[in-house]
Amino acid sequence: MVFKGALDGEIRICKGAKRKVFLILDNLPVHHAKVLRPWLEKHKERIELFFMPGYSPELNPVEVANADLKKNVTSAPPPRTEEQLVENILAHYQACPRSKHIKSYFGHPDVRYAA
Repeated sequence: MVFKGALDGEIRICKGAKRKVFLILDNLPVHHAKVLRPWLEKHKERIELFFMPGYSPELNPVEVANADLKKNVTSAPPPRTEEQLVENILAHYQACPRSKHIKSYFGHPDVRYAA
């Protein structure tokens, strides 16, 4: 099984954490994989999962980031190649102060819970 070796040890998100990790996830089926249950039970003092309601993109900071990227990349001339698309994406993120811009995603009223 692919996950077995990875789940025998410590996952990166917990490594070095001084306190319990609370991880908020969407409902992607892999996040509910049966293979995770024993590992999560064994490490329940280190990590706890919380799931967002079904189809709730407005509550997901990643969706806020995706919407921002889509809005800004599609305002540029349409890319004709994959390389041009990558250039447009990189140009968007290089044009804004990264930490401040990304922190602003968590200021959105629907996703403040994750800040």
